[in-house]
Amino acid sequence: MMVGTELWNSTIIGTGFEVTAGTLVEAVLIFIAAIFTGRLLRRLIIRASKTTGLTWIINQDTGDILFRMFVLGGIIGAL
Repeated sequence: MMVGTELWNSTIIGTGFEVTAGTLVEAVLIFIAAIFTGRLLRRLIIRASKTTGLTWIINQDTGDILFRMFVLGGIIGAL
């Protein structure tokens, strides 16, 4: 079990700051979760825009903007 812990905490990049394998995996998982959530939200908004009378507010552009916001939030959160 010690080998797995050493691998998880091993430094990959270490110039002024340390990036371990664990933090790199965590950052990738946060980014993937943000993309998944953004795509799901965009799909729900596009589906809602077909059933509402407020298509000038809820449309594909709104879904794309919210998707980009989730991806940007995922990038910032992963850093």
